[in-house]
Amino acid sequence: MNPKALRDYVIKHSEGRKRYIVAIAGPPGAGKTTFATSLLSLLAEKSIQSKIISMDGFHLDNTILAERNLLDRKGAPETFDTSGFIHLMNRLTSFENNVAIPVFDRKKDLSIAGSSIITTKDKVLIVEGNYLLIEEEPWVELKKSWDHTIFINPGIDTLENR
Repeated sequence: MNPKALRDYVIKHSEGRKRYIVAIAGPPGAGKTTFATSLLSLLAEKSIQSKIISMDGFHLDNTILAERNLLDRKGAPETFDTSGFIHLMNRLTSFENNVAIPVFDRKKDLSIAGSSIITTKDKVLIVEGNYLLIEEEPWVELKKSWDHTIFINPGIDTLENR
């Protein structure tokens, strides 16, 4: 589904709802962030207030990863604050207001707490990350948060080129 078709789908299916949450999953380099950003812009054109939430904001700090001998595996499921991410999604599906979220700064290679705020005016939340759809504990708990899911898999050749 292209971003424009997804925008139209989201508009139609979010009608009459307080909030609609789209999960965009896929391997690293698949284009999740690019797709999410395109969808965000297209929703803004239709005056639908939306925000992107990246699972990357829940990377554990490099110091913690080094202590756990996981720094060389950064990005693997066990290198995220999964419980914190699940808790955040529970707060957002409960329609809490003024929820602070972390954002991952790629240049600094760290998560910055409280970098963005989700309010009740944010009707569509676009959540992107590698493990949003995996069928293993504790990630499977996220399933109940999604109103719509997209899996992006451009193929191994494209991923290797990126």
